[in-house]
Amino acid sequence: MSVDMYLSASQNQSSSVSQMTKQQVQSYEQLQKAITDFSLNSPFLTGAAYESAKTYFDQVLYPLVQGGVLLSEAVEQAVKKLPEAYLADVDNGDLKQSELEEKLQQVDRLISQAEEIGGLLHSSSTPEMTKEGQLSANTRMIGLYRTVKQELEEKLYKLMAFNQSSATIFTEIAALEEAVIQGLAQTKTAFSSNTGVFNVPCKADLAWQTVIVTKLQERGQEKDEHLIKTVINDKASFEEELAD
Repeated sequence: MSVDMYLSASQNQSSSVSQMTKQQVQSYEQLQKAITDFSLNSPFLTGAAYESAKTYFDQVLYPLVQGGVLLSEAVEQAVKKLPEAYLADVDNGDLKQSELEEKLQQVDRLISQAEEIGGLLHSSSTPEMTKEGQLSANTRMIGLYRTVKQELEEKLYKLMAFNQSSATIFTEIAALEEAVIQGLAQTKTAFSSNTGVFNVPCKADLAWQTVIVTKLQERGQEKDEHLIKTVINDKASFEEELAD
């Protein structure tokens, strides 16, 4: 399969994803506010159902929503970085592996033909002055073809190298996506119709939150102590339980 890069399409995609991300983040922020209001600003709600819901929202839903924000932003950054890295490291136009390889084959044929012509000129009985001019023109033509070949080879090399390295741009997305998927899976079994309360997963099952906390810390968002302190404390307690 040919490795192709359509720069303009990638740039357009980056713009579209950026707009979509802003809408997603706004929705997540509204959900975060709703969770906070429910947990902190509902003094008249009491009972086991409310307390379990409050605990569940704090320990599961809030981190999950924060993970959604991080995932959306990571996707936006990656999609934006892709064409930027291509422009910086490869080329300022579209490139196709199959087309570059085809052009290289054509140039190789032209070089071979020019070299054959050069050989014929050397052995011809053409007057020396005429032969000299023809050989000089032939040499320049071969040099031109070889320059074109070198440029094509460089483009192909850069394209293939970019294809390999670009995968790392999306590494962060994979980790966050897996964390969000695990968190979403837990929401499906959160409420017990038998007991009428929310069931908070055990600490081991909340390990997906550590990925989110790490990303927050890397971005210098320690200010979000609501999530960070809760998960770090849970992680420490879980490690103590394992040690016992």
